[in-house]
Formats: sequence, structure tokens, C-alpha cells
Amino acid sequence: MTVPALSSTAPISEPAALDISGWIAHWAQWTPGQTALRFEGRCVTYAELASAVRRAAAWLAASGVSRGDRVAYLGPNCPELLELLFACASMGAIFVPLNTRMPAAELRVFLAATRPRLVVAENGFRDVALASAG
Repeated sequence: MTVPALSSTAPISEPAALDISGWIAHWAQWTPGQTALRFEGRCVTYAELASAVRRAAAWLAASGVSRGDRVAYLGPNCPELLELLFACASMGAIFVPLNTRMPAAELRVFLAATRPRLVVAENGFRDVALASAG
């Protein structure tokens, strides 16, 4: 299947697999300057997003995360959430989004059940994450 090119006359092949692990890298290769996402007045291109995903994956690996590990995320919907999600997918880790409205006691139970290798908490949520650590 081909998808019409966004900025070129050549067709772009769709990724063979439907999993998301290589999706950003694929589109960064074919449409590096195209906008991948817009957030609070900022546009991020596929090339920029792919670079951020690679950095996040390297950071996760340096933090001891490997294939099959769970990485929990406590924070708002933002570009960093997507960077972490795609970084996890690229290395075979499991992304576990946490509900920012969940009380610390419930988060503690959820974290005990999911046993993430790493909990990533954005600014404004670190106190809740620390309280949930038990």
C-alpha cells in the first residue's frame, strides 16, 4: 500500500508492520521536515521527534531499562509523553501511563501490581510519585 507523499511527488511506502516501534523513524526518513505534532503553539517535525525518541531510548537504556521491562509515566499529555512512549516501543519496553488524578495510596497499589523498572514523573507530579513509592 502506498500513501501520497506530503512534500514530494514520490509515493511513500507504509511501514510493513503495524506496531509503533519504528513508526516515527519511518516517517522521519520520508518526511523529516513535516510537522509530527503541535503542542502549545510549538510544532515538532518528524526529524525532531525521532531524535528526541532516540535520546529517550538511550536514557532509558542507561537507566537499566531493557526489553520487556515496564516504564511508568506520571504526567500530563505532552510531547515528552509521546517521546517516552515511542522510546519504550523502540526498545521493546512496556509503557505504563498512570492516572494523574489517582490518589497516592491507589497509585502505590497500581505500582506494586505492575512493578515498573522505572517511574518517570514530570514536574508537578514528583511529590505524588514519591508518596506512591511507599
